[in-house]
Amino acid sequence: MPNKSVIMRLNHRIPVCLLLVLRLVSVFLVSTFYVPDEYWQSLEIAHRLAYGYGYTTWEWKVGIRSYVYPSLIALMYKVMNIIKIDTVENLILLPRIFQALLCVCADLMFLRWCRTCIGVTNEWALLNISIAWFHAYTATRTLTNTLETALTSMALCLYPWTTMRRGGVETTKYLWIVGFACLMRPTAFVIWLPFAIYHFLQASDWKVLSRVYIMRAAIFIVFSTVVDSLCHGSVTCSPISFLYYNLVKNIASFYGTHGLFWYFTVGIPTVLGVHIFPFVLGCKEVITYIQDKARNVCLVLFFAILWTVLVYSMIPHKEFRFILPLLPMMLFIATFWLAVWGKRNSFGYRPVFMKVFLILGSVIPFLYCGIVHQRGTLDVMKILAEESAKNPSNTSIWFLMPCHSTPLYSHLHSPVDVFFLECDPLASQDVADVFFSSPLTWLHDNFPETGRGPSHIVIFNKLYKKIEGFLSLRHYKLFQQLFHSHFVEGNVGTHIMIFKRNE
Repeated sequence: MPNKSVIMRLNHRIPVCLLLVLRLVSVFLVSTFYVPDEYWQSLEIAHRLAYGYGYTTWEWKVGIRSYVYPSLIALMYKVMNIIKIDTVENLILLPRIFQALLCVCADLMFLRWCRTCIGVTNEWALLNISIAWFHAYTATRTLTNTLETALTSMALCLYPWTTMRRGGVETTKYLWIVGFACLMRPTAFVIWLPFAIYHFLQASDWKVLSRVYIMRAAIFIVFSTVVDSLCHGSVTCSPISFLYYNLVKNIASFYGTHGLFWYFTVGIPTVLGVHIFPFVLGCKEVITYIQDKARNVCLVLFFAILWTVLVYSMIPHKEFRFILPLLPMMLFIATFWLAVWGKRNSFGYRPVFMKVFLILGSVIPFLYCGIVHQRGTLDVMKILAEESAKNPSNTSIWFLMPCHSTPLYSHLHSPVDVFFLECDPLASQDVADVFFSSPLTWLHDNFPETGRGPSHIVIFNKLYKKIEGFLSLRHYKLFQQLFHSHFVEGNVGTHIMIFKRNE
């Protein structure tokens, strides 16, 4: 029989190997478009830093975004350029592989956190963190929200859940990670405020702890200001600019608003998927029976989640990804309930049925959203990148689509002439709205009267009937038609059409 140490090493390696395989596979499996920020606020900026061309949206012009994350990606691009492997495919894949490895580290720390605070084996915790559909769907995407989620898992693992009961304040390692998360997205401060208060309430010497908080905050503010000022070319503190434009000027509402209870009725149920059931039952268990360490941890998490969602609900503009950093906390509570429920139902087929239910309920939406839904806007960039590589000097592309429907130079990797319909909230008019209100009028007013127009025009099929005659008159023929999505709204269509000028 194998000795106990061998079995323990195997039990430790299985989660590492499983998570590593799952996240790396998802890098190649997930081939759909989620939100524009995945590209326009990370890869596009990194491409501009590394290669000198790339589009900067209004956020970067007014300094509300931190250059720290794009700078990390730009460094990868520089290294790839030096060793001559900076192909379009590698420029897209390497940042996602980096994100996948970071996610694996965060997932392993989630398992350690569950083992420390709940005392469960890796079984339920590993199942939840591996298959939770929205986590798998976003884990390898180059979003600051995804980075913030990984940092949140790490910080929660390092948070002094156990030492505070003995009056310890020495465990403040998590503040380094929290500071970096707040630097990436200042809204992380909302999430971590309850944990900071709880830390102070449990600390034996709040004055010492206060000095640590102040020193760490000062370090990150100075670091952020230096990096952003160097990249912007003027003194800039992106967290202050972020809060000014989003809270004071409420610019975010330009991109849509939702009702007060949207996060409770739509946001959380969608992000959690089938895990909403063990999460809700876990919350009920925690509120009803406060008896031990695990329940106390869950209670702190419950109030942190409730506080964050209530604050975010006050902001008119809402998105699923905004509550993504809460997912590790919600999965922790779900894991707690499943561990308690599993002990009560250790015999029979109930645990098996529960696992099958969670797996099927997570894998199906993940596969559909990750492989099928909104894939056309990425597929079209592969074709356009190939077209651009053939003859860059004679290639020019017009995207007559809702603004930021596709990535840009980060997926072309060629300084070709590109035009797209902008939607700058600080501009005097929304170009995209003007175009879609009267496409033919706009084309007659803006299309080149002399010389040749763009070599390629990209549209959603919903627009085709309105401008079919114009395209034919200007000698454009259908080059490719690609599937995009079964479910569309607004000016988005089910297919994407590429028209090429007939030479």
